[in-house]
Amino acid sequence: MNTTLLNRKEQTLITTEIKQFFLHRRSLHLIPLMMAGVLLAFWPYFSSPFVPVILVLFAWLEPQFNNILFRTPLELESLSVLPLEWERIIRAKNIATIFLVLVMFPVVAATILYFSPTVVTSEQTGKAALYILTVLFPLIHVGNMRSVQHPRRETGWQFDDIAGIAELLISVAILSISFLIFTEMLNAPALCVVYFVATLIFWSRYSIPKTAELIEASKTDICMNV
Repeated sequence: MNTTLLNRKEQTLITTEIKQFFLHRRSLHLIPLMMAGVLLAFWPYFSSPFVPVILVLFAWLEPQFNNILFRTPLELESLSVLPLEWERIIRAKNIATIFLVLVMFPVVAATILYFSPTVVTSEQTGKAALYILTVLFPLIHVGNMRSVQHPRRETGWQFDDIAGIAELLISVAILSISFLIFTEMLNAPALCVVYFVATLIFWSRYSIPKTAELIEASKTDICMNV
């Protein structure tokens, strides 16, 4: 895999990815999701007031994880003619998703927690940040694989989209086990940082080239069957 720094074309692709997300009507899904998150904030049985924030954030960004090949209906065909390796394209798309998560997490949190009846402590905030770091790259890898296996040309509120959100949230729940082990069972939150670095390396050295390999091997079938 080419490990050089992002070139100008990749930087342009990252910027385009972010702009396209906010220009697409699916970005408006945040409004009803945020309303649902505010209602969930009054549920007294969540272990953390950040649980509704996590649910809303990942449900909103589901296409960024699970459908990286078709942010627009003909995107895969368009990307196939770009003078860029698939590894670089995937890396740029994943980086755009990481940017959206890190930027929108405090925005979604500030909005939902403003209405929360629970007082949010600095410890809870710190744990929420560690949680995001713990699940982010494993979730990106799962999304990369699903993007190749079950792509969708259109995203909205159709059955496939609801199913995609449900599957993503199930993945989030499963991937949360590591965080719970580190913070609750072992009482060693520093392990979250170690785990984050390990998953970052895994994403860079395995997930990106593996996804690129799968796309190159099956892009014709993907275009015909979607």
